[in-house]
Amino acid sequence: MSDPTNKVPFPYLGDANNPVVLRYRTADLIMLEQKYGQQFTTEITNRLIGNSSECMVFCLRSGLKQADGRKPLNKGVDYDDLPFGVQDVTQEIIDAIALAITGRSYAQLVEDRREAADRDPDPDPLPDLEMAGSSIEPSRSDTPAVS
Repeated sequence: MSDPTNKVPFPYLGDANNPVVLRYRTADLIMLEQKYGQQFTTEITNRLIGNSSECMVFCLRSGLKQADGRKPLNKGVDYDDLPFGVQDVTQEIIDAIALAITGRSYAQLVEDRREAADRDPDPDPLPDLEMAGSSIEPSRSDTPAVS
């Protein structure tokens, strides 16, 4: 069996001799779906962006693996006192889930991200309201005010 490519390096734990990765197997994805529902990817993303420590720990317990990407990381992690914060690991968790779903490699994900940045180096997630012809005046009620 070859080394799976859909794993994300996780430098926050382990060391050069015992690296740690994030990788979600099918069984791990099922656990995430059972916990967070059918739209688990959206739910997990929203929770992590909202700084949910509970979600982070559940995702780490499900996805942390030894360097081979197959054997769960069962020892050496104190989930009650992690040496990093939710925002430190949000991107790695989201990347690892995306890779498990798409089956693509981490190298391909990084390349896709680089190409997207080259096309639009400063993406604006919110539309320019003036350019959209939007009005900032408050809407008025059809119902007359009672005096």
